[in-house]
Amino acid sequence: MSSASATRFRPGPLHGALRVAPDKSISHRALLIGALTRGRLSLTNLNTGADLQATRNAVTALGARIDGDGPDLTLHAPERLAAPGDVDCLNSGTTMRLLMGILAGAALPARLSGDDSLSRRPMERVAAPLREAGAAIDTVEGHAPVTLRAHAGLHAVSQRLRVPSAQVKSALLLAALVAGTTAQISGDERSRDHTERMLRYLGARITWDGERIELAPSPLQARDIEVPGDPSAAAFAIVGALVTPGSEVRVERLCLNPTRDGLLRALRAMGANLTIQGEREVCGEPVGDVIARASALHGVDLDPALLPTMIDEVPALAVAAAFARGTTHIRNAAELRVKESDRIETVAAMLEAAGIAVTRHPDGLDVTGTAHLHERIEVASHGDHRIAMAAAALAAASPAGVYVDDAQCARVSYPRFHEAWAELQR
Repeated sequence: MSSASATRFRPGPLHGALRVAPDKSISHRALLIGALTRGRLSLTNLNTGADLQATRNAVTALGARIDGDGPDLTLHAPERLAAPGDVDCLNSGTTMRLLMGILAGAALPARLSGDDSLSRRPMERVAAPLREAGAAIDTVEGHAPVTLRAHAGLHAVSQRLRVPSAQVKSALLLAALVAGTTAQISGDERSRDHTERMLRYLGARITWDGERIELAPSPLQARDIEVPGDPSAAAFAIVGALVTPGSEVRVERLCLNPTRDGLLRALRAMGANLTIQGEREVCGEPVGDVIARASALHGVDLDPALLPTMIDEVPALAVAAAFARGTTHIRNAAELRVKESDRIETVAAMLEAAGIAVTRHPDGLDVTGTAHLHERIEVASHGDHRIAMAAAALAAASPAGVYVDDAQCARVSYPRFHEAWAELQR
């Protein structure tokens, strides 16, 4: 790797308060579900990364009108959803999978494609249950491009999830909502419930308990939505502060949804000094401020049940484990294999480049902490935003910093990541 072409994240403590990028999952849903209301709604503090541009384009193709270009905009829902034709979902799996549900429910024809990375991610896990509900939908050997055809209409959705995934259940819920039919979905394992919360906030008749969801036909009200900070984006500043002596960081207006707080629970089990203040509810989501202070961490056997609530934060957790006393065992994380990169492999490679002992498993990692990192550390991001941001957290506690290729990929989910990180290290 050429130092001239790589970004160097420097060592040193992190200090200050920040508001991290708006939550990406909630931002996607605010646009897509907002387009299913009947009226005008204001959306505040939306994530403006590349993935959300894909969703904005998709919503416009469905017939919605968007006034505004930045994080705050006005969405005018269409009176009737339009057939969107060819939709480029770029690198956004959430856009593609949730759009599959909406289009299946509306019985509208479309072709959904994406970049090379998205085209390698599994789509049959969504297509198959939608097909069972009556949709006409095809994939290419289980992957994009995805073709949806007009059909006679969906019947009631009554299914047990084969894959306990927030995107799969969300696609089914949105399909049933648009089709005007009921949905009874079981087999969830407390995966992210942002869709359920937003539907309830907008007036849907929906109940859920972490394992089973029931939705009755119901129109949605157009209500304004404010998006809180993204726990996945906050993970790197929190971990960077915990592992770097002399650090203290306050993350403000952070989403504290209990299906997203697995990292905080895991870090506390490792001995992290974390404080939560100002807890309140904003548009159906619990929100608060998290203060992280430098801590002496120890390894843990991570509870496998935590993984569905922190799957995107595993790269950050692995960095925490790299500086913990003893070994941390991470399992039930096979989903990492089909993210923007094979994150079990790319996280392991990042840590090994720093001199940290890692054992790979089909569904996770064992990470043994050390106080003796290599002087020169070079990390390949593989174009994966979370690997680039994890490398920044690793660099903060390193002897001489970390060189990362294509570190700008962090802007996919956190457009101001580099600027925010520099402010914390002033």
